[in-house]
Amino acid sequence: MKQILIVSALFLLFLSFTTCSDKKEQQDDTKIHDTREQVTEPVKEEDSREEDMQKVNSKDTLTTTEDEETRLTEKTTETTSSMPTERTRQELGPDGEGILSFREGDVDLVRNGSPLGDKLYEGFEIQNYDLVSTGEESYAEIEVYSSRCPDTLITVMENTTFSFEINKLESSKNTTFDVFAGTIALKVNKLAGDQQLEVLTGEASMGVRGTAFTVAALPTGDALVTCTSGKVECTDDATGMSFVVQPGKVMEKAGGGGMRRLDVPAGDEDEYMETWYEKKVQLLKSDALAEIRKYVKDYESRIEQFTKAFNDLMNEDAIIDKWIAEDKKGKIGSTMDIMKEKKKIIGHIYEIQKILFWFKHVYYRLAELKKFHDQGFGRGEIRTGYTTTDFFNSFTRAEVDSRLADLRYIYKLYAKRNDGSVPVGSVSDDDFFGDDNF
Repeated sequence: MKQILIVSALFLLFLSFTTCSDKKEQQDDTKIHDTREQVTEPVKEEDSREEDMQKVNSKDTLTTTEDEETRLTEKTTETTSSMPTERTRQELGPDGEGILSFREGDVDLVRNGSPLGDKLYEGFEIQNYDLVSTGEESYAEIEVYSSRCPDTLITVMENTTFSFEINKLESSKNTTFDVFAGTIALKVNKLAGDQQLEVLTGEASMGVRGTAFTVAALPTGDALVTCTSGKVECTDDATGMSFVVQPGKVMEKAGGGGMRRLDVPAGDEDEYMETWYEKKVQLLKSDALAEIRKYVKDYESRIEQFTKAFNDLMNEDAIIDKWIAEDKKGKIGSTMDIMKEKKKIIGHIYEIQKILFWFKHVYYRLAELKKFHDQGFGRGEIRTGYTTTDFFNSFTRAEVDSRLADLRYIYKLYAKRNDGSVPVGSVSDDDFFGDDNF
């Protein structure tokens, strides 16, 4: 009996110990669970605060996380869109500076004196001194990745005409996009130390050092520059005054007037430009006759001088024909021949450059104004007995287009024989400079 009591007591003691141990483990588990909740709860609260801040600031700013994602997206876009692969670079021909990566609608390109619109395709090679234009509801993208200029992605909007030129100026490599009408958007990678890139509209010039921006130009001379990344220095060619445009700012240049910088909420630049452009077009339509009169006067005062300078240059047809024949064979003459030939050509180029910059902008603006005139806007008398219809009937675009195309080809041929350099005229007829190294 005593043994039975001892065994029972031991059993009860064991049972009590086990129960206490289980309770302790449950309490420990509870403590661990509570600790985990304490660790994770602040994170949830922080996430909630961040979401609240995003809601509050979504109209004005991006959160840090969104900024990082944006930078990563932009970096990826630059890598895939505006930066070529080494294989693509190697596939370019000896004159290749990039490719037409996308086209939609009516896209034309003039090269070496000839239009190539019916021969264009995605992947078509872009060369120096090409002239690109788009029609109504048309669009194009051009990737430039010459070793002589920064990698650049150009988006060409509808009703746009611009030329592309890479010119060596002393120790610098200068890339120029001359916008005669319409809108182009550029995404430019960082420039190397000896590279310069400018966009010209005829009355304003934009200098960049790696950025994303858009330039719109109307035939009235009005221009607008917006910037979504980096900085753009905008210079008024008439006064020399400069403004820096960056996200949150736009530059507006009035045709024949001054330049001003305006505040625009960052992120709203594209919408602002679209609204601005539409308003300017409406104003143009309401006052088209005054604009036509102004540019007809400029055109008539310059066309005779341009024609004479062009004809004087073309009188050197023996040299020009020889250069064209050599170009088709992919070679150039001897060093001695080149020196003699350039000496005969350089004086004519200087004379043409004194007038060419302004003449071609006046010409292309009139070409755009003719489109409005054909729609019924701006019809009337230019002067007594001479109407806008009379002028545009005599405005032989084919002849001037052909001469400007021939000039771009001659410049291209000259540059090949002059270490990539062609004497450059300034934006003023009286203020002209050139390169003595002919």
